[in-house]
Amino acid sequence: MAQAKKPLPISDPPPASTPDHNGIKGAPQPPTVTIPDLSVEAKRKNWELPLAMGQGFSTFIDHDTILDKQQYPLFPNRSTTYVLPVDGPTIKIFRKVGYSHIDTHASWTGGLWKVINITCLGVMLCDQEECDYAGPSPTGRDKIKELLSRNSPCPGAAGRCKGKVYWQDCRTTRCRVNIHKSGWGLLRHEGFHDHPWPTPKKPDLEALEEFFDEVKKNPKATALQLRVGTGTGSDNHKPISSLVDIHESLGNADRLRYYRRLALKEVEECASKKNGGSGGDSVIFDMIQWHKMGLEMISSGHGEGQEHYTFQTRWMSQMLLSRREEGNKLYSGGLISDVTYKFFKNGYLLTTSIYCDDINRWIPVQLSWILGLSESYYEIHFTVLFRQFLLPSISPAEREALATSIVDFSQAQQNGFVAAYCRVFGKISRTEALKKLKGCREHFVNLSYVSRGIQQNVKLDAFVDMAMALIELDLDGRTHEERIDEMSHLP
Repeated sequence: MAQAKKPLPISDPPPASTPDHNGIKGAPQPPTVTIPDLSVEAKRKNWELPLAMGQGFSTFIDHDTILDKQQYPLFPNRSTTYVLPVDGPTIKIFRKVGYSHIDTHASWTGGLWKVINITCLGVMLCDQEECDYAGPSPTGRDKIKELLSRNSPCPGAAGRCKGKVYWQDCRTTRCRVNIHKSGWGLLRHEGFHDHPWPTPKKPDLEALEEFFDEVKKNPKATALQLRVGTGTGSDNHKPISSLVDIHESLGNADRLRYYRRLALKEVEECASKKNGGSGGDSVIFDMIQWHKMGLEMISSGHGEGQEHYTFQTRWMSQMLLSRREEGNKLYSGGLISDVTYKFFKNGYLLTTSIYCDDINRWIPVQLSWILGLSESYYEIHFTVLFRQFLLPSISPAEREALATSIVDFSQAQQNGFVAAYCRVFGKISRTEALKKLKGCREHFVNLSYVSRGIQQNVKLDAFVDMAMALIELDLDGRTHEERIDEMSHLP
């Protein structure tokens, strides 16, 4: 059980306090805040690489060392040595220590050895003798100095302590961890920690796993029940079990509730993964519900390299094919295809969107779940999209304009676009198909605004016409920079 007690006596008294104008004992004068420099101590006895490994070292646990349940020295003290054999038990927290520290990492002999030097940062104590508060020292750069400069009150006794915190440093210890590429490890510690062990703010990994296991055994138990402990039914001789016994930091009610929520979240996730969460029916019922809400599946595939589900609502289809522009024209602003992985653990969401002038937002017109990002998946998505342009009411010129307004391509998207275009609209060379990618009007205009610092108060129509004209070769022979300069001087 990894609990940070305070078994060690304080060899030196706290810094002298100065009485204030009311004669009450004030906060001690803060010591000079200097992170311990062990370079001198290291020179006295240089720790070489343990090349002999198991033949030259053995585990030795010295006095005042606190072990966890796996007999790992979580709080090493004095001349403690711990050997982690290659074929030994798995120690998840190996290389970790329980006290506040900073560490440096280095790789030696071409990555064969990893070396971690650990420096103790001491402990934060209260200047009131009757208060047993011992908090971990801040580990950030200059954070100890910053904490002392605030003359912070002691958080002990549930915030009722009237004392002030001060820092007791630790300059006589050093610790090093060596880890071989094979998995063999060695922890060596020297020196005496002449200060109480700091009370940890959160449980270590081993204690947290044990806590999670206990919560999963009784997920209906409230945080209060976990903290106070639950009875054992008819066995009156067995003591009441409290999960606070696992780690003292769990005695904090807010922290206990937080970790209980994390444990219950794991329980829910495991339940949802097992048999689909509802006897294997949840995905099917979800799809039925989507259809009732108007999200129709317009294409699906399950063969290798074709795993996909493509969805669209009637409103999406209407927005894509409606003649909303002046002159009863179809949409001409460009179609953006984007891939994201944040919604699924396996697979990706491929979305094609158009720009809606009514709300000044991009809106999706076709959604596809795809298993991979290879060319075949993009080809399927674009093929489904292009086939919607084959309506008799859409002329060949309009059909080509819609199909070639898709932009923002990766190489796989380009290849998928070409394959889909040839499949739906007839044979065409790859070079000719790629030439039909003209770019997105909205992205082009917005990018020109940002990258060139164009003033927003110019006449929008004039600016858009000039921006779109940049795509074509200038018949008057002006360079690109000259035309950009002309745009920047619009009234």
